[in-house]
Amino acid sequence: MSNVKVDFQNEDEKNGYNIVKKAIEEPLKQIAINSGESAEVVLDYVRKHNFEIGFDALDGEYKDMFKAGIIDPLKNVRIALENAVSIANLILLTGRCCNK
Repeated sequence: MSNVKVDFQNEDEKNGYNIVKKAIEEPLKQIAINSGESAEVVLDYVRKHNFEIGFDALDGEYKDMFKAGIIDPLKNVRIALENAVSIANLILLTGRCCNK
């Protein structure tokens, strides 16, 4: 995502994009921490390779996650992301209603 060029219509879109981007990176950071590695080092390495490779926590190596049979099917990732966005919307809308 670091090389993705995005044109935002307003500041809210930019903020939303950055929130989703950070949320997508969090699972990798937690996997690195759980395996005793530095989250920032692992994330930086994967970013530099345009997310074409991932970190295998079992052996501590970087590899093509599709070829290694590790990566989730796209449908699972899409559903998880849709659910997370839905919950985030509920939280934002609830906060907005309560603050008025």
